Amino acid sequence: MAETIRVELGQPPAPLPSTWLSWRPTSAAHLAAAEARVLRQPDSPLGQCTTRSVRVGTTRGGWFSSPQPIHVHEVRLGDRGPELLMLHGMAGGAGLWAANLRELAEGGFRVRAIDLPGFGRSDRPAFEGAGDDADAGEEFFMSALESYVAATPELAARPFWLLGHSFGGYLAGVYSLRHPEQIRHAVLADAWGMPERDPVRLLLPPSPLPLPLRPLTQTLRRTGSLVRQRGR
Repeated sequence: MAETIRVELGQPPAPLPSTWLSWRPTSAAHLAAAEARVLRQPDSPLGQCTTRSVRVGTTRGGWFSSPQPIHVHEVRLGDRGPELLMLHGMAGGAGLWAANLRELAEGGFRVRAIDLPGFGRSDRPAFEGAGDDADAGEEFFMSALESYVAATPELAARPFWLLGHSFGGYLAGVYSLRHPEQIRHAVLADAWGMPERDPVRLLLPPSPLPLPLRPLTQTLRRTGSLVRQRGR
């Protein structure tokens, strides 16, 4: 599982020309070029970001397809201090942290930001077996994150800082609960599932609802907080 591919972020590659066969003018080369522009660190004493691709699993395959490796894309900056791993939110990517990488690295962290599976430059496998099952979906991302940490000696060797935003904050929280011995500090930035107040109490009147509406009340209570789902 420790297969890695390292790439230096120097001059961004020239994007591939779009053709009439393409329904949208994009490609893996376009994505790499966009990332290089976003992550460029002008005049940084730390140099430029480096990237690598880490294998974190394998698809199941099927009747007409063979199992394929699943890779996670990593961006790294900094060569001293404690390790800091950052997880983006839904519909995000490692580029979310573009404005923070340099300051965090110059502040004394070895910074790593990854594209979660299905996002950015990471592979986009089907969520096999997940469907509408929230627990199976959570397990999909946890398995990838655990494999990534195991394949990164600097993270596996000693406790590290873990920062997650939004959906990444939820995953950071779950990972910290599962592996507290690996976490030096966990920072949950606007994390899913941790509201300051119970949103159901803000939506529902204090008096009992009429009998026909009580099933709706129970549905709202079950889905109002991911924290409640974790504790069930």
